[in-house]
Amino acid sequence: MERAAPTEDGSSPNPARELDCRGLYCPLPVLRTERALAGLAAGEVLKVVATDPVAELDMAVFSQRSGHELLRLERRGEELVFYLCRAESAATPG
Repeated sequence: MERAAPTEDGSSPNPARELDCRGLYCPLPVLRTERALAGLAAGEVLKVVATDPVAELDMAVFSQRSGHELLRLERRGEELVFYLCRAESAATPG
């Protein structure tokens, strides 16, 4: 499957699934994101909405270690919206 990418006009990628992590704190947003990505096909996009300010750093580190690409981060007031692309073969963070 072809990898998703941000659209030419700078709008957000079209997610295959959305995950609501509002009100959850570290490490739950990353753990739930990891589980949700495991259920997607390679190249599909997961949209994650979180309110934990630490999630910005956590998702960046998770993306780097796991191989799933963090395509975009949007800040909407207190919400952080992440778009991650499922890697072909992801590493197991640890």
